[in-house]
Amino acid sequence: MIHNLRFDARDMLLSVKYGLRARNLWVMWKALALSWLVWAGFVYLGFFASGDSMEGRWQESRLFPVPCGAFMESPAAMAFLGIAVLLCLWIMMSAFQKVGRITFEQIRGDGFYSGREALTFHRENWKPMIMVPVAVLSGLVILFLGLFLIGLLGRIPGVGPVLVGVLAVPLWGLSLFGVLSLVALVLAFHMVPAITACTKGDTFETLFELFSSITAQPWRILFYLVAGLAARAVSLALFILFARGALAIAALGIGAGMGADGFSPTVQGGLHLAAPQLVSHYGSFMAPLGSLSGGPAPWSGAAGWAAGLSGAAIALLIAAYWLSSGASLWTILYLAVRKAKDGDDLLARADDEEFREFQKLYGSADKAGDELRDGK
Repeated sequence: MIHNLRFDARDMLLSVKYGLRARNLWVMWKALALSWLVWAGFVYLGFFASGDSMEGRWQESRLFPVPCGAFMESPAAMAFLGIAVLLCLWIMMSAFQKVGRITFEQIRGDGFYSGREALTFHRENWKPMIMVPVAVLSGLVILFLGLFLIGLLGRIPGVGPVLVGVLAVPLWGLSLFGVLSLVALVLAFHMVPAITACTKGDTFETLFELFSSITAQPWRILFYLVAGLAARAVSLALFILFARGALAIAALGIGAGMGADGFSPTVQGGLHLAAPQLVSHYGSFMAPLGSLSGGPAPWSGAAGWAAGLSGAAIALLIAAYWLSSGASLWTILYLAVRKAKDGDDLLARADDEEFREFQKLYGSADKAGDELRDGK
């Protein structure tokens, strides 16, 4: 029952700490790796459906194909691309919910809450993450169709434009709701996983919390988000600096032992090796200007692939930290916004629910002590 939150902007700094927890990093790293595999598989299927040369595409794209050329003109390829985008979005939203739940339990003092428990939680609370964005998007579609129909009425000679002019103010008001819905749709991909992670709410409750949080505490959300982004940016820079230092130490020792250089540039160039279209020069998160710094040539062959893919895995870990700290930030942000909006401490509520469940299963502490004393 460790609650170290003040429910203000200072709490956003804690996202740096919780984002660095091993369980959170592992969940997010797996999600990034799985998203990469899904993207590569479906985009290559799209290139195959568009009649592109698979051998030439592999030489150009390797493990991260980028849609271009005939791909963009093929309906089948675009369908595969749409599936890839939706699946990757779902994978990342699921990871955000899992990390959010782990963070929630860690704030409560449960440092042993596992990724497996987070997966079980996700399987029980995944529906709002689909239904809430679909509901918001459906509202936007209905609004647009309504405006379109009124626009058709405006084509009636003489009467139509007058009718549209009379309805201008209410139509403008409805369009304001459309702007709010667009903001909610964008924030839903971040806030819905955090809301469900903290409340276990159903679709209606999550939808209500999304809109009520945005309308009741917009400036608080913006201020907390900026504070959290600043803290995460500084921590990410430090993380990259430490990663770079670790690589330099490893390269120094390995180079002395092997009597050959090339380990460091090979690891740094992992992203270029795996995704040459995405990373056009021999660099990475650890050395963005690695191709301009000179030095020994990277390894080739099987050794180059092994060390390069290891470098890509390290780059994914750095990206995982940024996303993990982001999931923790949105969880902490929602806890603070909920406290300011409704005066509701979700952490204390979870403790109370857990205590009541304990009493329901085992009775009160006094009763349990009496039974033990009486030998029952």
